[in-house]
Amino acid sequence: YGIPHTAIESEMGIRAIRFAEGDMEYSELAALAAEKILNKSNINPRQIDGLIYCGIERDYKEPSTAHNVAKRLGISPALCFDVANACHGFSSGIQIADALIKTQSCKQILLVTAEMGSKMIRQAIEKSHRKDIYLDNPLHQLGAFSMGDAGGAMIMGVASSSEKGFQCINFRSQAEYSDLCYYKHVNGVLDGRMDMAKVCQNH
Repeated sequence: YGIPHTAIESEMGIRAIRFAEGDMEYSELAALAAEKILNKSNINPRQIDGLIYCGIERDYKEPSTAHNVAKRLGISPALCFDVANACHGFSSGIQIADALIKTQSCKQILLVTAEMGSKMIRQAIEKSHRKDIYLDNPLHQLGAFSMGDAGGAMIMGVASSSEKGFQCINFRSQAEYSDLCYYKHVNGVLDGRMDMAKVCQNH
């Protein structure tokens, strides 16, 4: 396709990508990250009264993956749900958690996420051998090869003073460009586009 094999490293600075074990679930990867942050904090897991899972993919549609994470951690928070907003899922989770804490709905909220981009990479590799699929837009698929597997977690709680915590959260959306970067299932097969050149141009 005329794209150097070093493009991922030279253009994006990515030298290595980590893959989770093939049979690992999203809740498992998220729970591992949650265990690490809980061990580093002085918070008893039983004090967590809110758990929000913010990943793009989930274990399955119902129940929420947040419940599966809670089960793996052995906790039963009062609020336990998923939130989805593509790459901004975690920042949206932060905004929701901040609001829940300020309205005194929760005192300690555990935010978790997990992504396994390796599934997209494996499929992109399979498709790349069938050039008729990618010949017209190879650059649209390049971003698929930049995604690895990882879990993340953080705890948000009531600030000890009014001077601590988030003072302002400001977001904006550009829904008119939603067709430039998408990820979906079509007849059980992953399909996606990451036209990052145009995304950055319109940002």
